[in-house]
Amino acid sequence: GEREIIGNIKKKKEKVYKNFKEKMDSLGAKIKEKPGGQVDIFLFTKDGKPIDPDMKLPEEEKKELSKKMEIIEKEIKGLKNLMQSLDIEEKAMLEQMEEKEKGIIKLVVKNIVKELLKKYPKAARHLVAVKEDILKNIKEFQKGNDTPGTPHKGRIKISLLDSLIADKGKGKEEESDFFGRYDVDVIVDNSRTKGAPVVFADKVTRAELFGEVKEKIIGDFYKIKAGALHRANGGYLIIR
Repeated sequence: GEREIIGNIKKKKEKVYKNFKEKMDSLGAKIKEKPGGQVDIFLFTKDGKPIDPDMKLPEEEKKELSKKMEIIEKEIKGLKNLMQSLDIEEKAMLEQMEEKEKGIIKLVVKNIVKELLKKYPKAARHLVAVKEDILKNIKEFQKGNDTPGTPHKGRIKISLLDSLIADKGKGKEEESDFFGRYDVDVIVDNSRTKGAPVVFADKVTRAELFGEVKEKIIGDFYKIKAGALHRANGGYLIIR
């Protein structure tokens, strides 16, 4: 599969670089690796001193060093060409895997939403919006995935299912994670109420009746507080 091909490409790169190092060793050159994949190459005189541009050397040794430099330049050029070729091949395979991964994520999301729509038909508009948003932001679900071709199936399920089933908004800190956008703040839950809800309101204020947004943070739906009318929905509101 694609992962095996990428593994082989990486092995080829390692082998190419190993051969390059061996060639440099045979020429008496030393390689110093630098961050970002760059290298410095040092040459030495016959008595082991590093070559300095201003160094005066016998003519014969100069010619020998000149030949070595030509070989080194040729080897460096060959190394660059080979590595670039392998990079292009690897990139093409990674893109192919990414497209396949996107297809898997789309299928997973559609199946999860399909099941949730059966269970929560009244939340259809929200669920469809969630599905569309996920499909627009598939890359967010691929982040931190160490193994290409293995999408975050579990993470998608947690984001969607837990949001709807659990009342996660109570006392929750402001969500900084991208996936917080798929959570649901349940402001009223009468699922365990027997019969129609009966709510008594002692303070007839706008906030008490219609609810309020605590701290007035725009976009933070965890700050929404239900009013008496919300709690009495489908039942009775008694104002005393």
